Amino acid sequence: MDGDRDNEGRRLGERMESAIRVERGASTKAAEYALAAVIFLGSLAMWIGLPVAWVWLVSRFADHYPDVYAGALFGCPLTMALLGLLLARLNALHLRMSGNDPGSSRSAWLKSLSGDRVARREWTVLDRSMVVSVLLAIMTLAVWYFFFAHSYTPGLPAP
Repeated sequence: MDGDRDNEGRRLGERMESAIRVERGASTKAAEYALAAVIFLGSLAMWIGLPVAWVWLVSRFADHYPDVYAGALFGCPLTMALLGLLLARLNALHLRMSGNDPGSSRSAWLKSLSGDRVARREWTVLDRSMVVSVLLAIMTLAVWYFFFAHSYTPGLPAP
């Protein structure tokens, strides 16, 4: 009779542990997805939001368009580099959370060209989000230029 209770207790304990593991796994997955969304939104902000914000901000202080673009050309790359560093850290955190952290790897230019070929590394969330956000930024720029800009060519009157 005591053996039956021990077995029931053990089975109950195992079920509770698996339920806790499932819950922890679900919360970890939710955190991974949330972090991936933050990385994607940060990539969009890097390629679309920061340039627009810099042009808007500098236009509040400068009167002529060349000054606005020169100010944005100076400030935008600096903030893009800082945001890029933040996104790289978030990507490293995401890799550790998902268990796909490759550890330290050698840069491609340090590897031998004649050595054994190793399979390419998988694309990370940051890789994919950067590609998608750059393509969206290029399409946004093209749509703005062809449909919303006042003049297509400098020196000619607007249509």
